[in-house]
Amino acid sequence: MDDFFKTKVGFTIGLLAAVFAFKPLVDANSDLGFMIFKVKITVEYAYLFLTAFLGLAVYFISLQFASSKHVRLLDKVSDTCYSIALATPPVFIALWFTTSTLV
Repeated sequence: MDDFFKTKVGFTIGLLAAVFAFKPLVDANSDLGFMIFKVKITVEYAYLFLTAFLGLAVYFISLQFASSKHVRLLDKVSDTCYSIALATPPVFIALWFTTSTLV
């Protein structure tokens, strides 16, 4: 395992821990959100989506430690999950802003 991989593991788990620290704020504002195609997208849904993809990223990174060889497919899947998780808050905010200005 190289230093970049070990750093990635630390950042992913650290971000997951930070997301759990925001849970009380999410609970207090869980019903806030916007409508897209008659579906209400709430803060709670965004939080669950973010947490799920961060958890998947940690899971696929952890599978690397179970293997004696570095599997590139697991790297790509974990990077994709991590990227989706990181994109969730800005996309949620952008969609919220866009839908609120169009109404």
